Amino acid sequence: VLLDQDGFAKVCDFGLSGYAGKGQFLTKSLGTPYWMAPELLSTDTAYDNKVDVYAYAIVLWEIVTTKSPYQGISPAQIIAQVLANDKRPPVPTNCNKEFQDLIQKCWARDPEARPSFNQIIKLFSEKDILIDGADASEVREYITEALKKPEEQGYGDEWIILNFIDHFDMLPS
Repeated sequence: VLLDQDGFAKVCDFGLSGYAGKGQFLTKSLGTPYWMAPELLSTDTAYDNKVDVYAYAIVLWEIVTTKSPYQGISPAQIIAQVLANDKRPPVPTNCNKEFQDLIQKCWARDPEARPSFNQIIKLFSEKDILIDGADASEVREYITEALKKPEEQGYGDEWIILNFIDHFDMLPS
């Protein structure tokens, strides 16, 4: 997650993952078990961009707890525990119930049970899914600004994350 000159978050992968359009599946290759969805950890399961929603849940957890997930557990143990026992970091208690629910929905075992990024944005826009102390009006203003098309944000042809819109299906057409 990178921040632009205005503090807006941009999701990047630095070429370590593949791009697939709607209905296409990605191929397994690289990743870090701390943020990898169960279908990525399994050797016989196809996956789509819902793996990014799972990783997003872990990032939300990190933001709220200011900790690294699965501290003291080796990558091999994480893989085994996530696959066999649906292990997740403990649900943070220092955020509101809606935020807790969002994290749990995003790291659901079944990718179909995870919300899309469009649904996540809608939840943030319509509900008070906030970290304690956050200003709801400021969060909504940020979402409104972030949803603007790249050219409306002052980006021109030099904008290098053009596939961001299609890949994450986050912005309106």
